[in-house]
Amino acid sequence: TSVLARPRLTVGLPARFAATLGYIPPLEIDGVTPHLVTLALERLLYDGRRWRLGMRLHGQAGRVDGDITCDRDTVAAGEDRDRNPLGCLARSSDRLEVRTAGADATVALPLAGAPRLEPFLGVGINYFDLELAVDARYGNVIDRTRLVTSGSAWNATLGIAWLATERWVLSGEVFYTPLEVQRRFAAPRRTEELVNARAMLRYRLR
Repeated sequence: TSVLARPRLTVGLPARFAATLGYIPPLEIDGVTPHLVTLALERLLYDGRRWRLGMRLHGQAGRVDGDITCDRDTVAAGEDRDRNPLGCLARSSDRLEVRTAGADATVALPLAGAPRLEPFLGVGINYFDLELAVDARYGNVIDRTRLVTSGSAWNATLGIAWLATERWVLSGEVFYTPLEVQRRFAAPRRTEELVNARAMLRYRLR
C-alpha cells in the first residue's frame, strides 16, 4: 500500500525519558490487513541553544495479511505477461510476519530567524526478522512457499518540524535505506533504495 497511518501515544518519564506506543489496527487497506504494534524508548541527551541531540530504541512486531503475491491489479491484467508475469488466477492470501528492532540518533537545529521551524537529521540501524507464508494460485501451481529472511540495514532521515503552538507540532521527513536485493536464484546481488515520505501531527496534552 502507498499510504499507511499509525496512531501513537507518547508518555513522558523521569530523567528526560519518554515511552511511545504505536498501533496499526487490523483494518483492510488496499488489499492488505496489518496488525502491528511498536514500542519505543527515547531520551533527550543534549539540549542547547543551537542544537539538540536525542536517542531512540524501538521495536515492532505483528503481521500483515493480504494479496501480497497476486494483488487485485495483477489478477485483473489476465494474460498480459508484462503486468501479470506469474499468470495469477486469483488474489493470494499471504501472511507476512514482522519482527524488527533498531536504534536512531537525531539532531535538531532550530533556526535563529524562524524559531518555530526546526530542521532535523537522523541516522539509525535496524535489524529485521521476516517470514512470508505464500498462498497463491497461478497456472497449474498452488504456491505454499515460505520465505524467511533476517539481517540489518542502516537508514537516514531528513525533515523539518513546525511548532505551530505550544501544543501542536507538524513535522515531515524523507526516509532512506539501501536494501540488498537478489531477484532470482544465482542472479547477481544489487542495491536498491527504499525511499518514503512521512508526516506526523502531534498534540501535547500537557
